Amino acid sequence: MNSISVLHIELFQSGRNTSDFYFNNMKEHLVVGHWHIEKPHRHDFYAAVLFTKGKGTHEIDFQKYDVSKGSLFFLSPGQIHSWELSDDIDGYIFFCSQEFYEMHYVSQKLRNFPFFGSVSFPRKLQLDADELEKNNTIFQELGKEHQSQNAMKEGLILSFMSQIFINATRLFSKDIDLRSSSASLSYFKHYQEF
Repeated sequence: MNSISVLHIELFQSGRNTSDFYFNNMKEHLVVGHWHIEKPHRHDFYAAVLFTKGKGTHEIDFQKYDVSKGSLFFLSPGQIHSWELSDDIDGYIFFCSQEFYEMHYVSQKLRNFPFFGSVSFPRKLQLDADELEKNNTIFQELGKEHQSQNAMKEGLILSFMSQIFINATRLFSKDIDLRSSSASLSYFKHYQEF
């Protein structure tokens, strides 16, 4: 029986300066990571993927999602995923370790965001044109900052990541009553922390 490989951020870095964070556009990511991502796999990091062009399917923990312009996905460590994407696919992807984010935001844990805090929470958010434009701009700015050598670079990267996570939480909350699931989430989070 084939085991499902667990991928680490370092596999995608190719000499980049931050080992706990990775950013790329989808076209380049699919070339750089081709050997690692062509079959179902797991990560030991958190990931966000925004598709701005193209179509396909994205399977996460045996749940299939359609991919189209405006699809935004979130993955937690340990989730199994794979995708089949059209040749014209485009967008952005970033990974971060739990330590990268939480070292700077001591009171904010990644699992406090509903899409990272529960295995049963939806992994896909379909953005409308306005939200796509807003998120596209944030992802682009995040990518520029990642390539820069600016002072306080990590702080600004984390700020952009937080904007993406908070905006997504607000959009998810329009579709799902987060208050009704907060009790079960709190038990789940308590178990994770234990």
